[in-house]
Amino acid sequence: MRWFIIFFLVLTVSIIGFSVPNPTSIVGRLISSDPLDADDERVIFTGTPLSDGGTVVAGWRKDQFMGWVRPSVWKLNPDGTPDTAFNGGSGFYEFDYGGTVWDIHEHADGGLTVSGYTGWFNGAPQNTNGKITISKLTADGTPDTTFSNDGTAVFDLAGTDDDALAHHVLGDGNILIVGESRQGEKDDTFILKTSSTGELDLSFGSGNGSVIYDFSPEEDEAALSVNVDAEGRIYILGWAISNVSESEYYYLARFLSDGTLDTSYGDGDGWVDLTALTDEDEFWPSHHLFVAEDGTAWPGLSGTQLTGGWRNQFFSLTPEGHLDKSFADNGLMTYISPQSPHVEASITAFTIAGKNLYAVETLSSEDGDGGSNNVLSFDLTTGEIDRHFGTNGNFHAADNIQVILGHNDGMVFAAGSTPSLSGNVTVIDVNTAPSTISAVTTTDERYDG
Repeated sequence: MRWFIIFFLVLTVSIIGFSVPNPTSIVGRLISSDPLDADDERVIFTGTPLSDGGTVVAGWRKDQFMGWVRPSVWKLNPDGTPDTAFNGGSGFYEFDYGGTVWDIHEHADGGLTVSGYTGWFNGAPQNTNGKITISKLTADGTPDTTFSNDGTAVFDLAGTDDDALAHHVLGDGNILIVGESRQGEKDDTFILKTSSTGELDLSFGSGNGSVIYDFSPEEDEAALSVNVDAEGRIYILGWAISNVSESEYYYLARFLSDGTLDTSYGDGDGWVDLTALTDEDEFWPSHHLFVAEDGTAWPGLSGTQLTGGWRNQFFSLTPEGHLDKSFADNGLMTYISPQSPHVEASITAFTIAGKNLYAVETLSSEDGDGGSNNVLSFDLTTGEIDRHFGTNGNFHAADNIQVILGHNDGMVFAAGSTPSLSGNVTVIDVNTAPSTISAVTTTDERYDG
């Protein structure tokens, strides 16, 4: 199961750009600030825009000789340069335990939490594969010793292998962590809640600070992303294998703030089979789950392969957990690339800011040797391409874009391939235009991923 999650996150998450008036390409800025061996392999899995306009990304570094990996964090200023105020001037922090990072978020105090798993900690092996790990850094890039004494909390759910795949920072600083826990012969979904200081919240779940839920008996499953609405209800986007058909499916489940499954959601069972909402062949979940204050959710998109390309459909769910028929065309926003069938085209990543949805369209060349990307903008109200963006709603980029995220002062798109042994990473920054789009209030918490 772990290798499926690694494949998904490597393809969809990379590094974050920065905001300047015109599109800009910068090569090598991020990794060149890393003071460690330039020949070591770096992989960036996740990132987030910061309240000061900067950006932070996280992943791991693999030593080319020793073979071990350590979670790592890189911080950039708003202009894309390394933040020399971070960790004594390096702009980089490497944790002292072996493992990796799947998610990173900023706190109200400017601190950062990263979540993932560890295979060894303080020199001692942890289970066969790993335990749930969440670490907190202060705003200046040093371990926050008010968090679990040394800045890192490690949890074991009595599974042979536990892995934190995402987390969400609540308004009071408490943290919800989700992922997979190996229970017997299968992986189950878990939700764990900690205090702002890294201790288990024993009022959550069954009195032990966690909930383990089995959405697919006898088959593997995992929670991939988490968010909450204004009432504190918890939304979990997850993956599972059907115990009936053996096929993969994605679910969106809702829990009450105390960890109880909310059976008023969906058809009365508390969760929705997202792959059953459309007649498309594939489903791609969003890495950051978008949930509005009222519980409206945008969990991902589906697609079906056509001759030379893909038809992609975005959709939203009502606060009750049903397909929102008022959205776009009877609940589905459909896009077919105008470049099909001449090239193979598919949507590979998207984000939401204000009232627009921004997507990355990956194009394969006719001869199969490389390709390029388009950044597209859609009006969420009408479901149509927003012609004010770029050239007729399209910004073309030759580089390999893997993720897009938004800053509060306007949309910023990130681009780049997974860092190779050479350590070079390409960054593209695109600022929205014209002002009619930039003026949209993107600080609305309803669209906070």
